[in-house]
Amino acid sequence: MTGSDANGTGADLGPGAAGGARIGVLTNLSAGGRNRSGHAVAHEASRHDDVLHGETAGSAMVPDAVAAFADQGVDLLVVNGGDGTLQR
Repeated sequence: MTGSDANGTGADLGPGAAGGARIGVLTNLSAGGRNRSGHAVAHEASRHDDVLHGETAGSAMVPDAVAAFADQGVDLLVVNGGDGTLQR
């Protein structure tokens, strides 16, 4: 999995990239086009033992999903959603 660092260059987000943190990726399927990318995100997350993936059908479900990640010991939350996903 790759991403961007502060300088805009590709950064390796492979095993241990988060300093041993357990990562949770939350996809809000109702956010602009995420229905199309949700499967790909879930597949990529499944390739990493320290990454959990969850999906919501709307922003009203986000607080419960975040609480579930906390209950599972997630240290770092990544949100795959639109700007309304975190406004609740």
